[in-house]
Amino acid sequence: MGKNRSRRRLLTLVASVCLVAALTPPARGASSVAQLLERVPTDNAAEFEDVGKALVALGPAGVRELAGRLGEEPQDAKVCFALHGLVDYAGRPGAEAERTMVAEALCDVLRSDAPAAAKSYALNELRLVGKGESVGATKALLSVGGLCEPAAQTLVSIGTPGALEALRSSAQGLGGKRRLTVLYALGRSRDRGAVALLTKEARGKDAAVRRAAVYALANIGAPEAADVLREAAKEDPERDNKALALFGSSAYSPKVRSPKNINLLKEATVGSFVLDMRALSTNKEYGHRDLCFFFGYQDPSHFYYAHIASKADAHAHSIFLVDGKPRVSIATSRTKGVTWDDQWHAVRIVRDADTGKIEVYFDDMSKPIMIAEDKHFTWGRVGVGSFDDTGMFDDIRLRGDLREPGPPPSSEAAAPAAVEAAGADGGVKITELEDVVRVELGGALLTEYHYKDADRPYFYPVIGPTGVNVTRDWPMKEGDEAKDEQRDHKHHRGLWFTHGAVNGHDFWSEGRGPRIAQNRIVRASSDRSSGVIETESTWVTKDGTPICTDRRRHIFHATSAGAARMMDIEITLRATHGKLVLGDTKEGSMAVRVAPTMRVKGKVGRGHLVTSEGRRDGQAWGKRARWCDAYGPVNGNVVGIAIFDHPSNPRHPTWWHARTYGLVAANPFGVHYFEKKPAGAGDLTVPDGEEVRFRYRILVHAGDEKEGEVEKHYRAFADEKRADVTEDAR
Repeated sequence: MGKNRSRRRLLTLVASVCLVAALTPPARGASSVAQLLERVPTDNAAEFEDVGKALVALGPAGVRELAGRLGEEPQDAKVCFALHGLVDYAGRPGAEAERTMVAEALCDVLRSDAPAAAKSYALNELRLVGKGESVGATKALLSVGGLCEPAAQTLVSIGTPGALEALRSSAQGLGGKRRLTVLYALGRSRDRGAVALLTKEARGKDAAVRRAAVYALANIGAPEAADVLREAAKEDPERDNKALALFGSSAYSPKVRSPKNINLLKEATVGSFVLDMRALSTNKEYGHRDLCFFFGYQDPSHFYYAHIASKADAHAHSIFLVDGKPRVSIATSRTKGVTWDDQWHAVRIVRDADTGKIEVYFDDMSKPIMIAEDKHFTWGRVGVGSFDDTGMFDDIRLRGDLREPGPPPSSEAAAPAAVEAAGADGGVKITELEDVVRVELGGALLTEYHYKDADRPYFYPVIGPTGVNVTRDWPMKEGDEAKDEQRDHKHHRGLWFTHGAVNGHDFWSEGRGPRIAQNRIVRASSDRSSGVIETESTWVTKDGTPICTDRRRHIFHATSAGAARMMDIEITLRATHGKLVLGDTKEGSMAVRVAPTMRVKGKVGRGHLVTSEGRRDGQAWGKRARWCDAYGPVNGNVVGIAIFDHPSNPRHPTWWHARTYGLVAANPFGVHYFEKKPAGAGDLTVPDGEEVRFRYRILVHAGDEKEGEVEKHYRAFADEKRADVTEDAR
């Protein structure tokens, strides 16, 4: 009896094991990952998302396998693309379990014996999805040579209390360059909890450590650090003299575009002079490291300054004139830049008020690094400072002709040749070429309108007031020209308008069939004050069936050299082929993809997002606002591009499909996604034979949203009445 009962229990156990095995799906191994890798790179956003979704569905084992395929450089582009798609999908709002799974798989790479290049790539992706679970594995790499910098930056991006504590504790245990790297990272994290540690380091014996700690304290800006920052004015322990320290940005906001941090010598108004000093940059190199030297200072809107920077461009490393207008370069010759390092450098400025000649020297006193000739201000005060960098100044010696201050300068004083209206070479000039329409401002390229090489019209490049393109180059450019670009979302081309659900058809993606086919250019005209491109297009499905038509007016405003660029886009969608439904989807509509350094996140991203309601970076997504601005450094200068939603637009203020990877899109339709309302809640229906209009302004400006006066520009736009799209035929 007992023997039979035992046998029955054994049979039951075996049966249970077999049943579990039968119900467990087969593990997805290498073949599944390999099949998905064959699908990348994708051609559009939908496929990109599908691949990310399929990779997540493989579960932890599949995700670890994909991450484990990272190898030595050059890495497999397919693996990198797929992994980024996985991270992008798992990092979407409301997917915490999937985010955690992907982050833990990336941490497995960090803990493994994978090559350093693979771990570096995994660290970069962890900046997008890593949270508390990633701190331990990331912290461990702070002690590894070439991985210390990316690990420190990843902890800064994670930003949790645990991540900041990891940086603080490591700063005390590491030595050499790794210690400096962590101290600089504490500054970038603006960790108030590190002030006590940094204060101690700023009073230590190691000069490099002191400089790193001073930099960090200046970035944090804690009031309790004021004393130690003042103490940092001492150059070396063996020297008993003091130096002037610029350790943080002032609250001063200039009326015109010019430096924010200015310290003037007291009771010294001079005509001709020679100014000598030693200068030390305490900033870490970021491509635009600089200090400023002022002279001929009359008042906050009238002076000269020499901007000595590590790299020259339109607004860096030159002699500038501020004459009641944004600063203008007046140098007739200059070098390509100087080397700012952790050493003191000799600076000399020579001014001859009679001839107007200005010479600036750096270390080598036999050959100037920049020269100018100008007589706007033949007397004035002198001083030192910067736009927003930190530094020190010592052994300041001024020799010159003392002068009594004269009457205040006229804001209408004649400007030098460099300060000409952009229209001096013909204002706005629009030229129709074979496959694009070229728009020039003041003889220089502003943008080009493309309508033949993609599924929808778009503008690329978009040149800002500093002379650089503020939009992403890929996929319009390939290879080295776009080496810092991430190859995601191929349909994100420059600046464009479209929508992802029009009578159920996806016009947002590229390569799926639906397209906006331009019928004709109604008008392309320009003069000194403005230019206009008007077009008519038909929205057609994959099989060529027309859904609706649109009429677009693009207006380009003439602005002066160095001023913000303005472009109006007025779009009338017409239900010419039956009822038109603009569907509820996040994929739309008035959009721009910004340059890689203007991104909030990413390998080279150093930018920010901000809305009219004050929401910043990741908080901007899915929220309503009158405008949204993306800004960040491009070739050393901070520039921004903002989209304005006119008050007359449907559902103003609009929602924003604004992503930290570089997309900014005004979208009045995606209510289901943004507000978590029932699907279709955001549908907008246009009855057959009727139309709906949208009006936007694009503002490309220098500086952040405050320096660019974005709100002021928006109010001026909001007060304008909408002009009807003209009906004249060509």
